[in-house]
Amino acid sequence: MVWELIICGIATIAFAIIFNIPYRLLWMIGLIGMLSWSVYSLLPITGVGPVPAAAVAAFIRVN
Repeated sequence: MVWELIICGIATIAFAIIFNIPYRLLWMIGLIGMLSWSVYSLLPITGVGPVPAAAVAAFIRVN
């Protein structure tokens, strides 16, 4: 699970770099990606289907 979180954070940061997001926000973007992946992977354990889990994970954001 930890390995998946690290890879997901790196992948999210890579997409942010492609879309020219300011570098000072990259750490926050990585954390959001890791949080979204953990929600997506843990919700099916509680009985939620994969599609609603993806929807919930997609709406995670930081104001």
